[in-house]
Amino acid sequence: MRDQRNIRLPAGTVTRFIGDLHLGDGARNDAFGTDDMRLVRFLDDCRGACDAVVLMGDAFDLPQAFSLRRIARAHSRVVRSLATLAGYVQVIFVSGNHDWTVNYQLRCPGARTCDELDVGDLRVMHGHQ
Repeated sequence: MRDQRNIRLPAGTVTRFIGDLHLGDGARNDAFGTDDMRLVRFLDDCRGACDAVVLMGDAFDLPQAFSLRRIARAHSRVVRSLATLAGYVQVIFVSGNHDWTVNYQLRCPGARTCDELDVGDLRVMHGHQ
């Protein structure tokens, strides 16, 4: 479920970008793999270092995992870190072609989703568009 088609952040917003995580169900064909703690450390570091964290599409891989519940179970630490982070900085999910139906607000209250994000003069869209 999308908050809106386009979100705009002012120029000068300190932003960290992450693209194409493809978090799946933890099976052998989960493209993200098992390095959850490395991503958790990165997300924890974002708290004092930036104003916004943008996931640039395909954060979750529904075609691989078939359900949000399976992803949340396989990558529970990452999902918890994202939810916690949304209480400190803006967390924005740009929709991709593997996660366009994901309701990220369900797992990450306070996060927002969009199809396009503008940060000053920079436009962020997932590559399938």
